[in-house]
Amino acid sequence: MITIQNNKRQRRILIFDSAFNLEDSNDFPRELFDAVFILASTPDEVKSILASINPVTSRKCRYKPFFVSRDLKGQLGEYDELIDSYTYDIDDSETLDTVDEIINHVARIGLQPDEHRFLSGNLFFIRLYRYLISRRIYTITPQLNGMSSMGYSIPLFELFFKQGAFSLNEYIMFNQSLLEKRYIRTTSFINKIYLCPQCLHSHLLYIENCPYCHSSAIKGEEVIHHFRCANISPEHTYFGGQLRCPKCHRLLHHIGVDYDRPSMVYSCSNCEHTFLQPRMTAVCATCHSQNDVSDLTPYNITSYEITQEGQEAIVSPNIGFTIYTDFYDNYM
Repeated sequence: MITIQNNKRQRRILIFDSAFNLEDSNDFPRELFDAVFILASTPDEVKSILASINPVTSRKCRYKPFFVSRDLKGQLGEYDELIDSYTYDIDDSETLDTVDEIINHVARIGLQPDEHRFLSGNLFFIRLYRYLISRRIYTITPQLNGMSSMGYSIPLFELFFKQGAFSLNEYIMFNQSLLEKRYIRTTSFINKIYLCPQCLHSHLLYIENCPYCHSSAIKGEEVIHHFRCANISPEHTYFGGQLRCPKCHRLLHHIGVDYDRPSMVYSCSNCEHTFLQPRMTAVCATCHSQNDVSDLTPYNITSYEITQEGQEAIVSPNIGFTIYTDFYDNYM
């Protein structure tokens, strides 16, 4: 079923219950409807529809209000970021108000849908920020997410990243450009993380290994310092569990009185070298590269907000070309 119905306030609602090629259909031009109501009955059906018909990527539906049946509330995961309300009736007061508020706000800020169908990463980010502004979402806080490539994610951005709309490098560079232009500003610090320098993913395995042969087949042992004769050597040299000093042959009874354990010593089962400090490397679980921990890329996770200057600039039809040009000028 595909139909257009007027609500009580004469807003035209496009209603459908299954996927169809809206973008190429001549029967439903953008001007023919004001909002979209998806009546599909299962979460998978709704997600399948939203993958192509949504208020961010769809030319005909860009920035328009989107509604889904209330039965599916809480079942759409990250796709929930594209839904303005869950309802049974396009004429209930909450739905009527939501449609009017979004349409009036978009008109008031002068946000015009662009006609680009395929976008570079930078222009896609502009569209994402325009969508946030159209919903009056000005403060953005990354959330800890074990399934995210960076460990923290912004749900709306993560949704499209998983669809391959942009790369992590593009995301980091674009946000840095917005910060430099003061279109966004940091509001609070959350965490400092370290990323793989090759792919910028945060899923890293930290491995201690031998500084000579780089094998991880190493074992550590405590060093014992005997106060009376000043002998310092690994614990195994103190005759096992008796802790008899290998130098003066006295028994050690009380830690802190007869002896202490000042450090560790490591030995490699592969090359038999001994050393005081193992080498630490990070293996990326995504691209499988190995890097010294000192070579990892530090990245600050922060909350930030779109400034008033940023709101006006991002909504402007010229923002895309400005950011796009500046990005590549800096790159070159």
